[in-house]
Amino acid sequence: MNSINAAYKVLQEAGKPLHYAEIARRIVQSKLWLTSGRTPENTVNRDINQEILHCGKLARFVNASSAIQDALLAHPFYLAVAHLAICAWRSAAAMIPTLELNIPPGAEAYDARLLLGGRDAGRLRDVRSRLVETQGVRSRGLNNGNVTALLMANVVRNLLALQILRQQDDQLEFHPQFQASLMASRLRTVFRPGKDLQQQMLQVLRKMQGADRSVAEVDS
Repeated sequence: MNSINAAYKVLQEAGKPLHYAEIARRIVQSKLWLTSGRTPENTVNRDINQEILHCGKLARFVNASSAIQDALLAHPFYLAVAHLAICAWRSAAAMIPTLELNIPPGAEAYDARLLLGGRDAGRLRDVRSRLVETQGVRSRGLNNGNVTALLMANVVRNLLALQILRQQDDQLEFHPQFQASLMASRLRTVFRPGKDLQQQMLQVLRKMQGADRSVAEVDS
């Protein structure tokens, strides 16, 4: 029996999701697959992911963590933040202004500010309802359209816990593993219509910058 069929048999017998390292341990322990390799867990993980990638819906396996991530991103609040992270990721190579989700000194991650082209475009939680509306969704249950610190903290905490985002020094950015999954399939599924929507979000941020500049000119 090869590694992939052995993994399928182990999961069938377990009747519940298992980490790939635990799948490999049970395979080796039960001698379903004999290998002289030093890292059978890596081989099992690679073979499972290859079947998921190449067989799609016909694959015998489902990546449970990916399914949970996709379910979370089905909510417009989470999707708006993820689209901003895509803009930040793409801005290094694409013909769009640089975008950063910057955490000011001493501030919490949920108080990240958006820097477009190096200029401040406001706090993430202050503009998020407008970003949600670019998806054709109207935010409900908010006080004058404002997102509370508690709600924003929960959103960022969940995105970090599920390894969609990570905090790197003073920046919020995509987790490397999630970023790798974008190239595999998510840009064609979860994040459609993609670039058009991201352009609309960038336009919202440009308007926020313009509004802030107008206020500053009046104050002066």
